Amino acid sequence: MRITVLYGSARKNGVSSSAAKKVLNAVRREEDEIREYYLAEQHILPCAGCLACRKQEVCSRKGDDMENIYKDIVSSDFVIFSSPVYCLDVTGPFKLMYDRLYPMLGGPQPKYVPRHPGIRSCMILSQGAPPFAFADVAERMEFRLKNNGFDNLATLRYVFGIDLSVEEEEMRAKAEALREKQVQDNDLLIAEICRRLGR
Repeated sequence: MRITVLYGSARKNGVSSSAAKKVLNAVRREEDEIREYYLAEQHILPCAGCLACRKQEVCSRKGDDMENIYKDIVSSDFVIFSSPVYCLDVTGPFKLMYDRLYPMLGGPQPKYVPRHPGIRSCMILSQGAPPFAFADVAERMEFRLKNNGFDNLATLRYVFGIDLSVEEEEMRAKAEALREKQVQDNDLLIAEICRRLGR
């Protein structure tokens, strides 16, 4: 199986990056081909909005790292997307990468037909805010993935909105219980991802 992992955080050991590695370690087998990209370290030009890719699956922007990233994504059996939520959305490097996935869509406007339907994926988001905040980011990402033809197996959200350093014992206990439940829920989602991948 070919697996591509896209880390949207500049922090290699941050929450979203660590969660992506956890999913990767759960699904990978020794014979799998793994490609990993730390997007903050890649040279990715912004989408030029030229619409050349609407007629044929070619991006007009040449010579940056997105050429290899795109090839690896569309040839993958499973793609792990991950990003923290910064400034109300996914990170800048993640957004640059995702804008450049526009060639995955073909057909005359306003119809959009996925050129590579059925690539399985999962989306991982982390945020330093309570669960009710930024739920729209997860909804938008699920819509974007579906629109591009991905079969998104699960969206994992790691949300933290209570300072665990607070002295109030009751508040600390509630915060720790919330975090523990969230981790357990995401572990169940990871198990479901493994099941659906036949792992």
